[in-house]
Amino acid sequence: MTTIRDNGTSSWSRPSWDALLFAGLAFLYLALYNDPKGALLILAVTVYILLDMLFPWAELESRERARRWVALGKSSMVLFAIFIATIATTAIWIGARHLTTPEQYANEGMLQVEAALKFLSQGISPYGQDYTNTPMGNRFFSNWGITVSPGLKHFVYMPLIVEISYPFYWLSLKTIGWWDQRMLHIGFLVLTLMLLSQLSEHPAHKAGLMLMVGLNPMLMLGFQEGRNDIIAIFWLALSALALQHNRRATAATFFALACASKQLVWFVAPFFLAYLLGLWPWRRAQWISVGRELLPGLIISLITIVPFLVWTPQAFVSDVLIYMMGASGTETFLANGYGLGGLLMGIGALKDPMGAFPFVWIELGVALPLVVWLGRRLIRQRRHTLIWQYGGVLALSVVYFHRFYHDNYIGLFTFLVAFGMLIDESVVYDDANHTR
Repeated sequence: MTTIRDNGTSSWSRPSWDALLFAGLAFLYLALYNDPKGALLILAVTVYILLDMLFPWAELESRERARRWVALGKSSMVLFAIFIATIATTAIWIGARHLTTPEQYANEGMLQVEAALKFLSQGISPYGQDYTNTPMGNRFFSNWGITVSPGLKHFVYMPLIVEISYPFYWLSLKTIGWWDQRMLHIGFLVLTLMLLSQLSEHPAHKAGLMLMVGLNPMLMLGFQEGRNDIIAIFWLALSALALQHNRRATAATFFALACASKQLVWFVAPFFLAYLLGLWPWRRAQWISVGRELLPGLIISLITIVPFLVWTPQAFVSDVLIYMMGASGTETFLANGYGLGGLLMGIGALKDPMGAFPFVWIELGVALPLVVWLGRRLIRQRRHTLIWQYGGVLALSVVYFHRFYHDNYIGLFTFLVAFGMLIDESVVYDDANHTR
């Protein structure tokens, strides 16, 4: 870092990468969302940059007390910005929705989860149901000329989302008489920010991790609307923290819960398994050892899934797998978004958003060589931080060729890459591929 001194009395430095990240995310947020609280967001960025230039990290290495105060000041600005841009805005949306009608100020996915909770309270499986006569059905829908969402007949979320939500849903109805799914999401966001601050010892990395969740517009604009990526991110952060302390079985359990929360996390699974298997994945003894580590998480995941799989097996598989894969048919996911599906529709190469196209085969053609190549790199390097980086890279590469590619997907995948880059390793390997 280049430092310029003025007669030896003051020290100014070029902004560090975390200051630039803060400014970039804040400006992108304001460009995408006309937030009247933007003046406060700009104030937080300005204070952060001033602290960064007056007290560069490189000059605070030997000044522990000053370093702590600067870190406290910077982290306060980050948390203030997240509160202003994300938490406060979400709370405003919750209040506005409560004062109007249920289908307003909320995205259709959140409306469907809330309707699923109501179905469950009536003893009805949320899978295979028609959501037309719920607030989701009252929400305006128009996409490529389609005016009725095919999602009304498919509940795409994993059971754990409903199971975690249900106690809070029930308690809220019994106490205040209404429920907004985002109230639970705010709680998960606060817990996740607390976890992220524990995953690195460097203040700049702490700030970067919190910013990539709490001020990442591709994630947090969806968060305000009610998308539930934060629940999976919470479990992933717990898994990474356990790996830092070499608690592999605990990490596997938390990772299994992340997989049971959101299908997109499955892209990370090959690298998580490769990391646990280590240098000799072909050895039977290694698979037995890893199997013991995976067993608790597998059992817990099955406990969350099996009741619904037994309850409505065909509907469950159709909703969470076949429909989400974007298989062509009369009730497939519409081709849209920021990937190949949206591109083909935009240029007119695909005439029907539900029309047949070999998306799945292209995805497999991209995924298989990437999994092999990145998996071999991870096995050789044996760094658990690469689990998240490679999972994010795989997802970014493969999902681009999916039938649909939403903005929150991009936010989640870029977070995974940044997550692996910024968390501390905290694990040392010996020659036998065991940690100590």
